Amino acid sequence: MSSAFAQVLIARVSDAMPLAESVLVEPLATQYKRTIKAMLRKMEDNNPAPIRCTVTTGDLLIHYEIASGVCYLALCDKSFSKKLAFAYLEDLQQAFSEQYGDRVASAERPYAFIAFDNKMTKLRRQYEDSRTSHRALSKLNTELQDVQQIMLKSIDDVLERDSKLDGLTSQVDQLKGQAAKYRKSAQNLKWKALLQKWGPVGGVTLVILIFLYFYYF
Repeated sequence: MSSAFAQVLIARVSDAMPLAESVLVEPLATQYKRTIKAMLRKMEDNNPAPIRCTVTTGDLLIHYEIASGVCYLALCDKSFSKKLAFAYLEDLQQAFSEQYGDRVASAERPYAFIAFDNKMTKLRRQYEDSRTSHRALSKLNTELQDVQQIMLKSIDDVLERDSKLDGLTSQVDQLKGQAAKYRKSAQNLKWKALLQKWGPVGGVTLVILIFLYFYYF
């Protein structure tokens, strides 16, 4: 792979809508497109997602960072430094937030900020250039320098966890439905019992009232 990055994507977490994208290796980006789309939708379904996470999938790594409701994602070669990948995402987040931060919530169509691709490419080249990558590392903050604080998952774990959550949600919905049916059935039984208990008395009382009405009036 000529570039350490196969794809860089910026998406809104609330609805997984892509806001900007830079594709460097078309075959690989296409191959992982469905996986990345599924991941974004899981972020929407299962908040809160980790602020920073690396997902292992095949021969590549998916690094992503979430800030202010926006996901910054990079599909990278495994040999590329994880620190550099997250340093790049950090700079990407700052640049995008400064330029488009106040317009993210109101964006109505996919790739509304596709013009940001030029900035994405410029920053990426700085991190891929061995002459400037050491300067990028020196800019890392204390939290980012501790790689152990970046959550590491496999794509199978991500999708399996969400499948289990989907199954659990389905079970909860079924239990809610059964509980509603039980309450309705219990209410019907209650009225039936009251009718059986007081129905005859009410019938006799009604006959007496009718008799008295016609007798006196």
